[in-house]
Amino acid sequence: MTRALVFILLYGLLIALPGEVARPRSAAIEMPASQKSDERVALKPGLLSPYLIEWFIDLNEDADLSAVWRLLKIEIPPETPVRCNGCVAETFELETADESQRKTVALKISFEASHYYQYLIFRKKDPDRNKDDWKFLGAVESPLQQYGSPKHRIEIGDGRTWFVVRELWGRGSGMIAHGDVWYEIQEGKVERVAAYPVEGHNIPCQGHPGRSYKTVLLRHDLDGGVYTIPVQFIVSYNISDCDKGNNSPPLFSRSQKANFVWDSAQEKFILDKSRSDVTETEINTVYNNEGLTHEKFVEYNFDDLLEIARGKDVKKKQWLKQFLMELKESRFKTALQQALL
Repeated sequence: MTRALVFILLYGLLIALPGEVARPRSAAIEMPASQKSDERVALKPGLLSPYLIEWFIDLNEDADLSAVWRLLKIEIPPETPVRCNGCVAETFELETADESQRKTVALKISFEASHYYQYLIFRKKDPDRNKDDWKFLGAVESPLQQYGSPKHRIEIGDGRTWFVVRELWGRGSGMIAHGDVWYEIQEGKVERVAAYPVEGHNIPCQGHPGRSYKTVLLRHDLDGGVYTIPVQFIVSYNISDCDKGNNSPPLFSRSQKANFVWDSAQEKFILDKSRSDVTETEINTVYNNEGLTHEKFVEYNFDDLLEIARGKDVKKKQWLKQFLMELKESRFKTALQQALL
């Protein structure tokens, strides 16, 4: 594509759009005087490519991207920045399980000033044609990424392709949480199909139980005819004593496995309760940066706390005794206090 044609298409992108895009119209744009007067180019949504949009952003530091979104028919969340404001665009090719071997490309737009990141995913319509003929598959939005760009990767299995984004899910004083979101790249769309926490920590101090956690993605494949994503959750608890400037003494660790299976009715992965030793409630509280009350901590970890109460570690026993004094009355509290006697 010549440089002159690039500028023509970019110019057409800005002026060819109607106010509302129920059915985008094409527009004939006259070539510069240096070109023949009868040479015209029709701008249609199908002419948009990830590379053309990338050039458009590179040439316009404060580009208004609403024109691009209207042509692509994207429903943009309200928090999405409309103007570029110094945003950066980059394209990269994606490895996919597409049997026809059509080129698939992601355009990443980084609105760093707004902590917002967007991925636009395109696929070539025909692998045997040299013409830039692209189909827009869908968009992935990652807002509130205050610590920088999210990470991404590709997962493939059983002829399917997932674009996985690792995002910042939460932050605060002594807290941080990251999670993985899986988007399936399908023939005509990109759909969010799974999400789970991957790493984080909570340091509350003042002798309260602190925790750090991580997850390990195991080999995912068909299991009993159903596609399954097995994930190992690992959490470590400690006596959060950071106000004294000391390292937090460890208490115990736990490992739990979750199997997320494909649900055809909902068209997403859901937790298989019968083959998992962690519940959705635990995932949402233990493996998160907040939400785990002291009462729930005791309930979920009663056996480990009972082992401390019956054990010989004086420091841990003293901590548990003091910790239980601040707890609401319950059968778990009573049993632990009796074990400490």
